[in-house]
Amino acid sequence: MGGGATIASAIDAGLVDALTLRLAPVVLGSGTPLFTGAAPRTLVQRSVISTSPATHLTYDIL
Repeated sequence: MGGGATIASAIDAGLVDALTLRLAPVVLGSGTPLFTGAAPRTLVQRSVISTSPATHLTYDIL
């Protein structure tokens, strides 16, 4: 429902300094790509936590 576009807009506006993603092996439709058409960004991996239902990834946005 526009989550990817909303997050990308906040990142482009400089309002986000860290990004936490939950990667789960479930297909729920096509979704909205998070970084399509945006300026290149530098992401520095802060942490990775693997659990049985998902992998939790945290990045600092430079």
